[in-house]
Amino acid sequence: MGIKGLLKQLKAQSTDVAQFMRQYFPDVVKNRGRVRAAVDASTWLYRGCFCCATDLATGKSTMGYVYFVLKLIKLLDQFGIDVILVFDGEKMPLKKETNTTRREVREAARKAGFEKLREARSCSDRQEQTRLKMEADEYFRTAIRVTSDLRHVLTKKLNSMRIPWIVAPREADPQLAFMVSSRCPLDWRCDMIITEDSDLVVYCVAGHIKAPVMLKLRTSGTCDVVDVGDIYVGYRAARQNQRRDDDEKKKKKKLSGSKLFMSRLSSMTPRMFVQMCCMSGT
Repeated sequence: MGIKGLLKQLKAQSTDVAQFMRQYFPDVVKNRGRVRAAVDASTWLYRGCFCCATDLATGKSTMGYVYFVLKLIKLLDQFGIDVILVFDGEKMPLKKETNTTRREVREAARKAGFEKLREARSCSDRQEQTRLKMEADEYFRTAIRVTSDLRHVLTKKLNSMRIPWIVAPREADPQLAFMVSSRCPLDWRCDMIITEDSDLVVYCVAGHIKAPVMLKLRTSGTCDVVDVGDIYVGYRAARQNQRRDDDEKKKKKKLSGSKLFMSRLSSMTPRMFVQMCCMSGT
């Protein structure tokens, strides 16, 4: 899922929610106002399943994934961020082969997990039993699948708490990008995006959207941030503007990694960037 290595190449910055708000919404913080975030709910639900993967695989009743999502919502609320959760809709026909491959990988991991559990139950050594259970849990995490039943349980809880949510026509990424654009109705328009998927950056570039994107929000309050506006500076700047900063460095040392990537970015158009990501993504 996503474009492997894109966020690293774009130099996603590590920060926390408080610093994020001070950097991107200083007036809101000063006036103690609130902002609205469009959230990729399916990624949060998927992460929430990690803490109870074995229970879900073995059919035990659990609400761990719901509590995880609610914990993140409560965390954001403390910093003046309201949320609208966006769930994935219908599957993309073009990703049929990819989805089939992922389903096969999940099924293989699920079978391997149950095999490890059987070995653990028949093992008399406690240390070995613990190790086998941990291995089984890792397999079950690989086998996680966000089902409609899990989403129904979560949305029922969201309704009881009056937290808004919607289902996107297809994948959530383009819907998230639309919700921070000027074309979105005011009742649903958001100021920022929270996701785990690097695909979202591509949709923002394609739609000429500059809203801040928060990634990998953790329950500790830390997160990563990609400023899409910085990417546009690279597009619009002439090649000589980049050379002014890099000419001396190139003479002393050949660029590599993210520095080389960002230097090439300055000579690309948004269309070229989107085409590159389409060819590199999964």
